[in-house]
Amino acid sequence: MEEDRLLVKASLAGDRRAFARLLDRYRYAVYGLCLSYTQDGDAAEDLAQEAFIVAFLHLREFTAPHRFGPWLKTIAANQCRDWLQRQQQQRLDPLETMPATDPQSPLGQITDRETRQSVQDLIGRLTQPQREVVTLFYLDEMSLQQIAAFLGLSVPSVKQRLYRARRRLQELVLEQIGTGLAVQKLPDDFTERALAAALERGRQLLQERRWDEAKAEFYKIAASISHHREARRGLGLALQGAFQERVRAPEQPHDEALLKETLDHLQEAYRLGARDRQTAWALAGLYQYFEMEKSVRFLEGYSGETDDPLEALEAAGTAANHAVCSLRDYEWALALHRRVLALVDTPLKERLRWHLNPAILTAHLKTGRQTAWSQQAEELYRQLGETLTEQHFMYHLDRVDLERRTGQIRASIQTCQDFIDRLQRERGDDPVQRRFWISDMWAEIAKSHHALGAGPQIDQTLNQAHDNLEAYRVEWRAAVQQAVGPQRDELDRRYRRCFDPALHNLGFACMQIDRAETAEKLFARAQRLRETPLRCMCLAALRLHQGDRAGSLAQLQYINEAYKDYVLSGGARGQFGRLELFAPVWADAEFLALTDGSAVPRISVGNRQDP
Repeated sequence: MEEDRLLVKASLAGDRRAFARLLDRYRYAVYGLCLSYTQDGDAAEDLAQEAFIVAFLHLREFTAPHRFGPWLKTIAANQCRDWLQRQQQQRLDPLETMPATDPQSPLGQITDRETRQSVQDLIGRLTQPQREVVTLFYLDEMSLQQIAAFLGLSVPSVKQRLYRARRRLQELVLEQIGTGLAVQKLPDDFTERALAAALERGRQLLQERRWDEAKAEFYKIAASISHHREARRGLGLALQGAFQERVRAPEQPHDEALLKETLDHLQEAYRLGARDRQTAWALAGLYQYFEMEKSVRFLEGYSGETDDPLEALEAAGTAANHAVCSLRDYEWALALHRRVLALVDTPLKERLRWHLNPAILTAHLKTGRQTAWSQQAEELYRQLGETLTEQHFMYHLDRVDLERRTGQIRASIQTCQDFIDRLQRERGDDPVQRRFWISDMWAEIAKSHHALGAGPQIDQTLNQAHDNLEAYRVEWRAAVQQAVGPQRDELDRRYRRCFDPALHNLGFACMQIDRAETAEKLFARAQRLRETPLRCMCLAALRLHQGDRAGSLAQLQYINEAYKDYVLSGGARGQFGRLELFAPVWADAEFLALTDGSAVPRISVGNRQDP
């Protein structure tokens, strides 16, 4: 039929409403056909749904759009035959039970069930071709022309089948058929129920990380209802999962088309009202592949739109951090930071965590507002209480940084020493964390001595830092040996979780005080515990500093191959601009190509084992 041909063509061209019109056009016909096979209303409805799903998935393979009705009839019939075969294998009688639809009274339910059973028994005595035409003719009064088009027959053939069927059934029986089928008429919400089933399957497949299958389920809905928020969201998340897997696989090329398609669907879902955390942070991450400013601007908007204060705080804090580290826009960062401090309904430790952030301190220093930062920090710190927490440690760390950057070098050393003394007096509830904090304080003292030009004190401080790490390692081994069962594994994880950054932070301090050889040893040791792209960047900077240009470039090439997502999202570019040891090559074309994402491989680069 011409209308079918146009609707199929429109569906294939991207008109998401066209397939919905096809579904509504044939839903009763397909249901009636399925009912003629199954003689079970519920089974017929399920099979009709599956027939439409199969038709949608294979629409692009269909070569005769003007014969959509007969093609759909064949699909539905095949679904029904498979169902009958399964029923036979399970040795179940498809007419054994007929669910009651009249809730008024037990007697009414029994009468209704018996009526339907009688009608289905009579229809069951007809041949399959006769059952088809009788069911379709008396279900919603389909015309002979519609039945002929749907079954792929001529109108005279349909008339002949219907005539023979009528001769076999008496007038009274025909009235009973009309009554029985009216009871089993397809519900008005058939389309919604079919789409809801696809939505539920898609959500489950997302949880199972079966991206391609999830994408297919959500496409079914989006193709029919373009403004369906959950379908667009699910489709975007499925595409994002597939994109991230592709980015992380060394042998896979970077797919910009997939990235843009993912972004389009998630943007539309967000526009339609998907303000959940998963959608928002997925969008923020995707924007980084295009331009960091877009990511910051989006997070700023999300912070003002979300109803969750903690989400608002994290979005504003993250945006402020990016504004400093990637954009060097300190005024923008401070405006975002003021939003963080204004969220007084959030826990104190969360607001303090975002205030005690090196990037935020940098923004205050760059704009001459260090006094304001100190006053705000002191006020938040006074509210913490006496029990040592991570916020106490972060406060002292940032206070030391501020003192050193404003020329108060000896005061910074005293601040570190006072906090070390307190940590040694007050073991607190977590000696594992305490040892890590002491290590970082020694690293800060070493940087302060370097600022004073006190070489012997630097070496003495580094020795104390190493002694602390060795004591940490001995304590770790003894604690784990004494523990038993699950407690042993948990304790081992806790020590490892703190020892890892202790090595990294001390190595980073050695980079800054011209102890490159010591720094490289510490980073190499930390890499054996856990490899990260940041540590790889530090090793590249150290090799350049030691005169090994080729070794530095090789390390950056490895990052491009092993951590594509890190490079493409701007992580390598940001660190390259922050690490002072890279300063001699900040304008070097070879180094820029390996840090701006343009050198990310688009062909196989070999295998790599995850650390």
